[in-house]
Amino acid sequence: MSTGPAFPPTGERKLIVLDMHGNHEYTVQHGDLNNMLFTYPISITSNNFGDAFVLDRFNTVCEGRVVILDKLGTVKNIYSGHPIFNIDQKFKPKDIAATNNTLIICEAHNHTLHIINCSGNLIQYVNTKAILGISFPQSLYSTEDQLLIGTSRKKGSTDKSKLYIVKIHPIIHKFVH
Repeated sequence: MSTGPAFPPTGERKLIVLDMHGNHEYTVQHGDLNNMLFTYPISITSNNFGDAFVLDRFNTVCEGRVVILDKLGTVKNIYSGHPIFNIDQKFKPKDIAATNNTLIICEAHNHTLHIINCSGNLIQYVNTKAILGISFPQSLYSTEDQLLIGTSRKKGSTDKSKLYIVKIHPIIHKFVH
């Protein structure tokens, strides 16, 4: 285990996949050019198809991306935000949650959810503050038909963090608060 500051990273950064019995299946550590695939992996989730989604950070201001791997550990895509929505502000993913056929990514600083398909293509972009009245989405957890959204608070605010339960309608990706 590395000690010291998180950035720049110096230790091993890899994903080790185990089966249901704890037996090693494969390890993902390097990209196409044998370079380190991950900078600072923060969170991981998977879907029912065996795809893995790794939230990877680049620096101390939380800029990052989501690396999408298939069930064999091959990189399917890397989602680094959407060029239209992340023009003025860099992509700073805070958390990820997988549903059966989508991945939901939250960004606290701009009150948004990015909903992408399993291939890493944007399906929908949701401004949680404008549409749901939810500011600073910080953490996510999904069930079959609900999304739990935990919030942070604005720096210096005395407001308390909150937990919201939002119903997911998977066919039309509509969120009801």
